Amino acid sequence: MRYHLLMLAALMLAMTGMAQNNRVYIEDFEIEPGSLITVPVLLANESPTRGFQFNLSLPQGLTIVEYAASDYLLKFDMNMTCADNAKDNCFTAFVYPSSNRCLPPDTTAVMTIQFKADTDFSGGEIKFWKTRGSTLDNQTIYMDDSMTTASAAHSAPIDTQSDGNLFFNH
Repeated sequence: MRYHLLMLAALMLAMTGMAQNNRVYIEDFEIEPGSLITVPVLLANESPTRGFQFNLSLPQGLTIVEYAASDYLLKFDMNMTCADNAKDNCFTAFVYPSSNRCLPPDTTAVMTIQFKADTDFSGGEIKFWKTRGSTLDNQTIYMDDSMTTASAAHSAPIDTQSDGNLFFNH
């Protein structure tokens, strides 16, 4: 009997760990200082999600210029509203349905964000935190926080010959 209880407890613990794989994230990316880049925001959900929200903290020198809902969200009649707090370099997004629908379990792009790097941007971490989803009956789905590395890409220097002409390798 004791063996069965231990197995049941281990199974429940494993199921709890698996249920925490829901998250919203951005893949690591590089951006040249002084430039713009548009990246997809991904939702990985293991159960139907009626909507979700997240906070995003940005490193110094990186700002959000634009954001847009993906065709995937629009296909499921989802609305999106966002708030940008420039003082704290924090961005908040809310995605909610306009009908009684859920996003099915999937890993897919749900929006895009266009970032601008200042000319002195040296890279940093983008933190997703307080990410939550909702079931059809309004139960909270706690999603994992995540971190994205935004690296500063630098152009390779141009090789020149001593006479100042550009040197091309053929």
